Amino acid sequence: MNGEVITERIQQALHVSLDELQRGKHDLKAIEQVRVKYLGRKGLITSFFKQLGSLEAHDRPKVGSALNEARETLEKAIASALKEAKEAHHQRCAVRDITTPGRLPPMGRLHPITQVTREVVRIFSQMGFEVVEGPEVELDYYNFEALNPKITPPGTCRIRSTSLRMWCSERTLRLYRRE
Repeated sequence: MNGEVITERIQQALHVSLDELQRGKHDLKAIEQVRVKYLGRKGLITSFFKQLGSLEAHDRPKVGSALNEARETLEKAIASALKEAKEAHHQRCAVRDITTPGRLPPMGRLHPITQVTREVVRIFSQMGFEVVEGPEVELDYYNFEALNPKITPPGTCRIRSTSLRMWCSERTLRLYRRE
């Protein structure tokens, strides 16, 4: 074979290999396939080195330098692509800093009873009523005797009569009813 023909084929193989390398530059497997295809034991550049012995003596230096240059260029490109692919892979799989604050869980909903209670309070507030917090069980002392003992002495107030109230125990008044 002619030395110029082999040199052209070397340059074409180099361009094709660099194009393939560019297409798969972020894929480690694709980069390894390009390396094996062109620089492996049965690779294309390696086969050109094997053909170097069958060339004429005056063509060998020119073809040999073209082969060496192509191999070095391809090795540098492969090394660069491997480095970039490994860095990109490392950035995707990087260990996260466990000291950073986590994401907040999605907020839930209010309990249906709480929703109904708030709606009832809103309606009654619009009607002019007030919401007052206090103990759930009232004592007879706080409702009558402590308020005004002169006006509500025992036996004089209708509300204090035993027929109009329910008792849970001797001292606890549960329900007052008005007539």
